Amino acid sequence: MGEATKRKAERAKVACRISKENAKKFKIALLISWVIFGVLLILSTRFRDVRSRQMCLPG
Repeated sequence: MGEATKRKAERAKVACRISKENAKKFKIALLISWVIFGVLLILSTRFRDVRSRQMCLPG
């Protein structure tokens, strides 16, 4: 009975460790995606300003 309990506890530890690793990877991926989104948003607003200035130039 003691061996089965040890194996069950070891499986629980492994499952917990794997879920923590997956959560960490997910957090990193989420952070990277938000950073990319922010950079693209900043770049798009800058280029939109450039286009609007070019359109307003006297002909």
